[in-house]
Amino acid sequence: MKPKASTKTELAKMYKVHYDTFAKWLKSVPELNLLPTQRVLTPKQVKKIFDHLGEP
Repeated sequence: MKPKASTKTELAKMYKVHYDTFAKWLKSVPELNLLPTQRVLTPKQVKKIFDHLGEP
């Protein structure tokens, strides 16, 4: 799956978990460089999430 820009909510749905659970998972992803107010994750950030958590 090719990573594309996505919101945290969209990714949580892809992983079939609640948003709060997904937000906790994101804290474990190294070098994600998330801004506190960032709504949309870049394709590069989504790739790092897929690499760390596995593809949904």
